[in-house]
Amino acid sequence: MMWLERENDPDYGYCQGNWPRLCRQDYAVVTYDLAVALKAYSIQTIQSPLFDKLLVLQGNFHTELAFYGAVGTYINDSGIEYILQEADILAEGSMMGFIKGKFYNRCTRIHQLLANVLEQKLYKRFLQEINAEDHHTFQEIMSTAPLDPSLIEEHISDPVVINHLQKYENYFQSVLTGNIGSTAQFWAIYIFLINRLHRELQRCVKTNDVTGYINVFPTILSVYFALNRPNYARWGTLFIQKLKNVDLKYWKNEHFPSDVQISTTVDQLLTFP
Repeated sequence: MMWLERENDPDYGYCQGNWPRLCRQDYAVVTYDLAVALKAYSIQTIQSPLFDKLLVLQGNFHTELAFYGAVGTYINDSGIEYILQEADILAEGSMMGFIKGKFYNRCTRIHQLLANVLEQKLYKRFLQEINAEDHHTFQEIMSTAPLDPSLIEEHISDPVVINHLQKYENYFQSVLTGNIGSTAQFWAIYIFLINRLHRELQRCVKTNDVTGYINVFPTILSVYFALNRPNYARWGTLFIQKLKNVDLKYWKNEHFPSDVQISTTVDQLLTFP
């Protein structure tokens, strides 16, 4: 960036107002960790409009680590960490690193494993409360699922499957509101954080779904705020606002595939008690 300081350069004025166009783009995009992003935001403000077309993204790796730390705060001292130790899933010396969200791979593996086991338990409870014939019909349809992945979507669009999944989603929402007790509600919230919220965040990142990311990230911010991650809650708000101000046509045409669509109804997915 030394060339930006050469005020006697005849191209300086052009660079000062239109420098992203040197790369033939409407915006220049960089990704920083939060500590560096804060400095970049300050420079943008002080030297506006020089860097107005620079979009500073917060690195998803540390964003997810902060989320794992927030979830760790939620489950800390619940007793589940000791169950994980006794089951040889989590080493004793790694417990605090897991709770604080310091180890990405370990946190990803254990949280997904734990949330899946808990949701299986919840699903078994749900099966006890529905009509046995309806469950049997659902099992028959799912047992005939095709091996070809391209045919799966059509298969699960069967009205019986959709009705069954909707019943479970309604049941899950009722558990979130505490209809079967506070303990079930506590762990249903944990399931929501990992199997709904975090999975949707990962899906948006991996499929480059900017619209989905903009929809899901405010709920991530509420988790940061509620579970003592003030820096990510504060500066993440600025980040998502800057992201919203970018013309979505730019993302679709220049960076992201146009055929990606959000796979779940956001209003249903992001119901956070």
